[in-house]
Amino acid sequence: MLSGNFSISSKCSLAEAAGSMNETIISTYVYPIDATKNYVCSVLNKPKSEELQQILSHDYISYNLYSRDGITLLQGIKRGHGIMKAIIDSGCVPTLPIKATDGVETLTFMAFNSSAVTNLQELLQDHNSLENFDYERMSGNELFSELTRRWGIIGSMNLTDTERSLIRSAYSMGFFNWPRAYDLGSMKEDYKLSKPTLLFHLRNAERKILKTIFD
Repeated sequence: MLSGNFSISSKCSLAEAAGSMNETIISTYVYPIDATKNYVCSVLNKPKSEELQQILSHDYISYNLYSRDGITLLQGIKRGHGIMKAIIDSGCVPTLPIKATDGVETLTFMAFNSSAVTNLQELLQDHNSLENFDYERMSGNELFSELTRRWGIIGSMNLTDTERSLIRSAYSMGFFNWPRAYDLGSMKEDYKLSKPTLLFHLRNAERKILKTIFD
């Protein structure tokens, strides 16, 4: 089994909204209605706004927004740009979630053989600007672990702004490395918070993410 990912330069409304709001948009479900339209369900860690609705009108035929506790669920019918169709037509299998960031969409897929992967890359290059395209062979256990990891990103959607900022810094600066390259003393200086407060937020963030993976 082969598992891969690719990123494309995108002008779609989800990538535009992600850039405008400085927030990743996660699509948890995509269903190709036909060659030009997809039904899409996405989640955004921002409340709905007039700005978001204006951007969505660029390529959404119809949509609904539901906001609660600062999280917005978006579902609707969107004009596609051939990505899901390319994955399916190539003989590969699309996997979720899909990430939209500022001007970029990142998708993942599985394939049973390398010829399907080659077909996919060629189909994508015909109509899109590929920023990267990577794949590797995996055992069944490795693939299962990788899919679990991908879905773990949803666990970060209900983090508070403080939890997200702290856990991101802790990870990038080496708090979870051994030996530890970034400790609570350094975080205390950077964030002007007490060590008990830092631990409270970090453990809350870890618990929320782990709950998504293991529950």
